[in-house]
Amino acid sequence: MVHPRRKNLPHVLSLKRIQQESSQYPAAFRRKIILLVLMAAAIILMVSCVGLGGNVGGSISKVLMGVMGLMAYIFPVVLFIMAAFLISNKGNVLAYKKTAAAAVLFLICCGLAQLFTEGYTESTTLAEYYRISSEYRTGGGAIGGAICISTISAFGTIGAYVIIVLVILVCLILITQHSFLGFLY
Repeated sequence: MVHPRRKNLPHVLSLKRIQQESSQYPAAFRRKIILLVLMAAAIILMVSCVGLGGNVGGSISKVLMGVMGLMAYIFPVVLFIMAAFLISNKGNVLAYKKTAAAAVLFLICCGLAQLFTEGYTESTTLAEYYRISSEYRTGGGAIGGAICISTISAFGTIGAYVIIVLVILVCLILITQHSFLGFLY
C-alpha cells in the first residue's frame, strides 16, 4: 500500500517545477505593465500639454508649463524614454550615469529656453517665472528661471551662455560616450 503523502509527491514536485519555471515571468510581466502605465501617463501628459486634456489636462499643463516652460512639450517623451531605458538596463551603472546626464541635459535646456525666449530680468522672482511660463506657455519655467538667476547673476549673460553650452556638451559626451573634440588630437 502506498503511503498517502507519497502518492501526491510527484504532483507536488511538478507544481514546484512549474512555480520555479514561471517565477521568471512575473518580473517580465511587471516590467511590461510598468512600461504600459508609463506610456499611458506620457500620452496623458502630452495630450494635456497641447490643450486636449479637458479641465484636468489644463491644470496639468499649467503646472508643467510653470515648472519647466517650453520643455514641458517634450517632457512626456523624455520621461518615457528615460524610464524605458532604465527598466531595460536594470542594474547597469553606465545606464544610470547616462540617465542622470540626460536629466541634467533636460534641466539645463529649461535654462536655455528661458534665455532664448524671455531672457533674464534682475527683479524677476522664481514665482514670477512660474506664473509667466504657466500663463503664456513660454520661457523655461521655474527651473529655467532658477538657472538664469544663478548663472547670470554670478557670471553675466555671456558667461551664462558659455556655462550652459559647456554643460550641454558634457552631458552629450556622457550620454553618447563620444568626444566632440576628437578632431583636436
